[in-house]
Amino acid sequence: MEVLGAALGRLQPESMVIALPPTNLGKSEEHTDFVGSLSYRGATLRMVLIDTAMSVARTGFHKLVLLGSHGGNVGLLDDYFRDLHMASGLRVFKIQIGSLANIPGLIDPPESAVSLHSGDGETSVIRYLAPETVRMDQAGGYIYEPEADIGFSFKGQDVIEAWVTNDLSPNGAIGNPLTSSPEKGERMFEAKVSRLAQLLEAIYAEDQRSVKLVHA
Repeated sequence: MEVLGAALGRLQPESMVIALPPTNLGKSEEHTDFVGSLSYRGATLRMVLIDTAMSVARTGFHKLVLLGSHGGNVGLLDDYFRDLHMASGLRVFKIQIGSLANIPGLIDPPESAVSLHSGDGETSVIRYLAPETVRMDQAGGYIYEPEADIGFSFKGQDVIEAWVTNDLSPNGAIGNPLTSSPEKGERMFEAKVSRLAQLLEAIYAEDQRSVKLVHA
């Protein structure tokens, strides 16, 4: 919400982009071995999304942006956002904050290759936005040895293995928070806000997509 709020503040006055209340729960079943984890099941989140999309369509809007920040939702959104378009008639877009405007070299490549949860990058952003919530004297994470061909989650290998959090970390932190800093967090935040504002402007300016017949 901090990234979105800052991005909305940078839009041109003629761009009308309205933020809905956040869906604070997501599909977080990979974390449910840890006390205090709250999660929707995939079917529940789908119903939340379809009810939201249909409500937006009835209100008279023509576009809906799904802005995500939780990795556990990525697969479901990839699978389902076309269904939202088909059911509602809206133009439906998805944006994942974690994929936006990543600054090359800011996070060491070995850390970037394995960090999935509360590592250097995420901790840096929170240390910038809400330093009072971070206890670096208690911070600790875990790293695993990456393989060239087989990976976890979104790291780009050709084979992706299913995992839950305690497969990779006994405390929930997958990656190294000890190298984090608020200075890194500020640079990451500013880059993401700037890029998100550009994307929202581009989506707002989009007319209905047109196609051309190509003759042989």
